[in-house]
Amino acid sequence: MFQIKVNSKRNFMIIVLRGYLDEDEVRDAVARIMNAADALTPGFTIINNISQFAPASPVVISEIEKVQSYVHGKGVGKIIRIVENILSRHQLEKARQKIGAGYEVVEVESMEEAMRHVWKNELTGRISHAPCQPCLSGSPRSDGYFSQALTLSGFSFTHF
Repeated sequence: MFQIKVNSKRNFMIIVLRGYLDEDEVRDAVARIMNAADALTPGFTIINNISQFAPASPVVISEIEKVQSYVHGKGVGKIIRIVENILSRHQLEKARQKIGAGYEVVEVESMEEAMRHVWKNELTGRISHAPCQPCLSGSPRSDGYFSQALTLSGFSFTHF
Protein backbone atom coordinates (compact mmCIF):
# COMPACT_ATOMS: atom_id res chain seq x y z
CA MET A 1 0.00 0.00 0.00
CA PHE A 2 1.18 3.52 -0.70
CA GLN A 3 -0.01 7.09 -0.16
CA ILE A 4 1.30 10.28 -1.72
CA LYS A 5 0.43 13.79 -0.53
CA VAL A 6 1.75 17.01 -2.02
CA ASN A 7 1.94 20.45 -0.51
CA SER A 8 3.04 22.63 -3.44
CA LYS A 9 2.66 25.81 -1.37
CA ARG A 10 5.27 24.58 1.10
CA ASN A 11 7.20 22.69 -1.59
CA PHE A 12 7.22 19.17 -0.17
CA MET A 13 5.59 15.79 -0.62
CA ILE A 14 4.92 12.92 1.74
CA ILE A 15 5.25 9.33 0.53
CA VAL A 16 4.08 6.47 2.74
CA LEU A 17 4.99 2.89 1.75
CA ARG A 18 3.52 0.03 3.78
CA GLY A 19 3.89 -3.70 3.51
CA TYR A 20 4.95 -5.43 0.32
CA LEU A 21 4.39 -3.63 -3.00
CA ASP A 22 3.92 -5.81 -6.07
CA GLU A 23 5.23 -4.73 -9.49
CA ASP A 24 1.97 -3.11 -10.66
CA GLU A 25 1.53 -1.24 -7.40
CA VAL A 26 5.09 0.11 -7.42
CA ARG A 27 4.76 1.24 -11.06
CA ASP A 28 1.59 3.12 -10.11
CA ALA A 29 3.35 4.68 -7.11
CA VAL A 30 6.33 5.70 -9.27
CA ALA A 31 4.07 7.39 -11.85
CA ARG A 32 2.24 9.29 -9.11
CA ILE A 33 5.46 10.36 -7.42
CA MET A 34 6.81 11.63 -10.75
CA ASN A 35 3.61 13.61 -11.34
CA ALA A 36 3.82 15.01 -7.81
CA ALA A 37 7.46 16.04 -8.33
CA ASP A 38 6.39 17.94 -11.45
CA ALA A 39 4.16 20.13 -9.24
CA LEU A 40 7.07 21.16 -7.00
CA THR A 41 9.94 23.57 -7.55
CA PRO A 42 13.66 22.73 -7.29
CA GLY A 43 14.83 22.43 -3.71
CA PHE A 44 11.70 20.54 -2.65
CA THR A 45 11.67 18.09 0.24
CA ILE A 46 10.31 14.55 0.31
CA ILE A 47 9.23 12.88 3.52
CA ASN A 48 9.40 9.16 2.79
CA ASN A 49 7.79 7.01 5.50
CA ILE A 50 9.19 3.51 5.01
CA SER A 51 8.79 2.48 8.65
CA GLN A 52 6.35 -0.30 7.68
CA PHE A 53 7.68 -1.06 4.20
CA ALA A 54 8.63 -4.69 3.56
CA PRO A 55 11.88 -5.52 1.75
CA ALA A 56 11.35 -5.32 -1.99
CA SER A 57 11.98 -7.54 -5.00
CA PRO A 58 14.66 -6.65 -7.59
CA VAL A 59 11.96 -5.32 -9.98
CA VAL A 60 10.58 -3.05 -7.26
CA ILE A 61 14.10 -1.82 -6.43
CA SER A 62 14.63 -1.04 -10.12
CA GLU A 63 11.47 1.11 -10.10
CA ILE A 64 12.65 2.83 -6.92
CA GLU A 65 15.95 3.66 -8.62
CA LYS A 66 13.97 5.08 -11.54
CA VAL A 67 11.93 7.41 -9.32
CA GLN A 68 14.97 8.41 -7.25
CA SER A 69 16.75 9.39 -10.46
CA TYR A 70 13.68 11.34 -11.60
CA VAL A 71 13.30 13.37 -8.41
CA HIS A 72 17.04 13.98 -8.39
CA GLY A 73 16.72 15.40 -11.90
CA LYS A 74 13.78 17.57 -10.77
CA GLY A 75 15.96 19.12 -8.07
CA VAL A 76 14.97 17.45 -4.81
CA GLY A 77 16.87 19.17 -2.02
CA LYS A 78 16.35 16.73 0.81
CA ILE A 79 14.74 13.40 1.52
CA ILE A 80 13.66 12.72 5.07
CA ARG A 81 13.17 9.00 5.70
CA ILE A 82 11.10 7.68 8.54
CA VAL A 83 12.72 4.31 9.10
CA GLU A 84 12.22 1.22 11.21
CA ASN A 85 13.00 -1.75 8.98
CA ILE A 86 16.78 -1.78 8.54
CA LEU A 87 16.63 -3.90 5.36
CA SER A 88 14.18 -1.54 3.63
CA ARG A 89 16.36 1.39 4.65
CA HIS A 90 19.44 -0.35 3.24
CA GLN A 91 17.67 -1.12 -0.06
CA LEU A 92 16.65 2.51 -0.61
CA GLU A 93 20.07 3.84 0.33
CA LYS A 94 21.81 1.36 -1.97
CA ALA A 95 19.50 2.41 -4.83
CA ARG A 96 20.28 6.09 -4.16
CA GLN A 97 24.01 5.43 -4.23
CA LYS A 98 23.72 3.36 -7.41
CA ILE A 99 22.20 6.26 -9.36
CA GLY A 100 24.71 8.72 -7.86
CA ALA A 101 22.08 11.02 -6.41
CA GLY A 102 23.68 13.80 -4.41
CA TYR A 103 20.66 14.96 -2.46
CA GLU A 104 20.71 15.08 1.33
CA VAL A 105 19.09 12.19 3.21
CA VAL A 106 18.04 12.56 6.84
CA GLU A 107 16.73 9.59 8.81
CA VAL A 108 14.20 10.12 11.57
CA GLU A 109 11.91 7.96 13.69
CA SER A 110 8.55 9.74 13.41
CA MET A 111 6.40 12.02 11.26
CA GLU A 112 6.64 14.71 13.92
CA GLU A 113 10.43 14.65 13.72
CA ALA A 114 10.25 14.76 9.90
CA MET A 115 7.96 17.80 10.04
CA ARG A 116 10.41 19.51 12.38
CA HIS A 117 12.99 19.27 9.60
CA VAL A 118 10.57 20.72 7.04
CA TRP A 119 9.65 23.64 9.28
CA LYS A 120 13.22 24.24 10.39
CA ASN A 121 14.26 24.45 6.72
CA GLU A 122 11.42 26.83 5.96
CA LEU A 123 12.23 29.10 8.87
CA THR A 124 15.92 29.24 7.93
CA GLY A 125 15.12 29.97 4.29
CA ARG A 126 16.42 26.76 2.73
CA ILE A 127 13.07 26.00 1.09
CA SER A 128 12.14 28.00 -1.98
CA HIS A 129 9.90 30.56 -0.24
CA ALA A 130 9.94 32.79 2.82
CA PRO A 131 8.21 31.71 6.04
CA CYS A 132 4.52 32.46 6.19
CA GLN A 133 3.24 35.13 8.58
CA PRO A 134 1.63 32.66 11.04
CA CYS A 135 5.03 30.94 11.40
CA LEU A 136 6.70 34.22 12.23
CA SER A 137 4.04 35.23 14.73
CA GLY A 138 4.60 32.34 17.15
CA SER A 139 6.71 32.57 20.26
CA PRO A 140 10.30 31.53 19.56
CA ARG A 141 11.90 29.10 21.98
CA SER A 142 15.58 28.90 22.81
CA ASP A 143 16.06 26.06 20.28
CA GLY A 144 14.87 28.29 17.41
CA TYR A 145 11.50 26.63 16.90
CA PHE A 146 8.14 28.33 17.32
CA SER A 147 5.48 27.23 19.77
CA GLN A 148 2.13 27.03 17.96
CA ALA A 149 -0.18 24.51 16.35
CA LEU A 150 -0.22 23.78 12.63
CA THR A 151 -2.17 21.66 10.17
CA LEU A 152 -0.72 20.50 6.85
CA SER A 153 -2.34 18.28 4.25
CA GLY A 154 -4.67 16.65 6.74
CA PHE A 155 -1.93 16.11 9.33
CA SER A 156 -2.15 17.93 12.61
CA PHE A 157 0.99 18.57 14.60
CA THR A 158 2.14 20.86 17.35
CA HIS A 159 4.70 23.26 15.94
CA PHE A 160 7.73 22.56 18.04
